[in-house]
Amino acid sequence: DRFHIVQHMNRALNSERIKVMNELRYTRPRDYRKLKKQWKLVLKNEDDLDFSRYFTHRLYEGAVTEKMMADYLVQLDSRLERVYALFNQLKWALEHRDFKRFKRYLEESKKYALPRKARTVLQTFEKIPGAH
Repeated sequence: DRFHIVQHMNRALNSERIKVMNELRYTRPRDYRKLKKQWKLVLKNEDDLDFSRYFTHRLYEGAVTEKMMADYLVQLDSRLERVYALFNQLKWALEHRDFKRFKRYLEESKKYALPRKARTVLQTFEKIPGAH
């Protein structure tokens, strides 16, 4: 079901976030803290992020939106950014029951080098009856 599919994606995405966070721990402690404290933003569906309400946040300079913070966090690492973008596309297709698009995103994902956990999740989806 869709709930468990999204859970699998979020676990793989969170795993990648933690990997990036730990890589930045001593070289960029401020970005490490952002990834550690704001993990929910990375897992939130991109469409659900608030992009219009600005506020100040102690970890950022000036006024920011949820979308701006999430974008900042995922751009810290190209692998994280790729997984985030791909999983958001897949979640969108699932939410809108656009299974042709879901299948196309799965196929397109084969063109990219992805972290092992993300690749495993995608391979699991390909085994779902009707997914190919």
